[in-house]
Amino acid sequence: MRVISAALVFEKNNMKYGNTAPADDLIAQLLDLLEREGLEPGDRLPSVENLAGLLVVSRSAIREAIATLKAQGQLATRPGGGV
Repeated sequence: MRVISAALVFEKNNMKYGNTAPADDLIAQLLDLLEREGLEPGDRLPSVENLAGLLVVSRSAIREAIATLKAQGQLATRPGGGV
C-alpha cells in the first residue's frame, strides 16, 4: 500500500470547492487526493484512519464518502481486500 505524504494535507476549509454541500466537498477532496497520489485502478486506498487525518474529517465522513463513490461506480471493493 502506498503511503501518502503529510505534505499533501488539504486545508480544512479549502474554498476551491465553492458553495457545495460538505459531503460533496469531501468527495472532491478525496478524488483530488487519489489523483495527486497517482493511484491506478486496482491500487489500495490508504486506511480510513489515514484518510481522515489527511483530510481533517471524521472516519465516519470518510466511510460515507467512500460509500457514495462506490454507489457511483468510482470505487470498488473486493472481499477481504478493502477498498
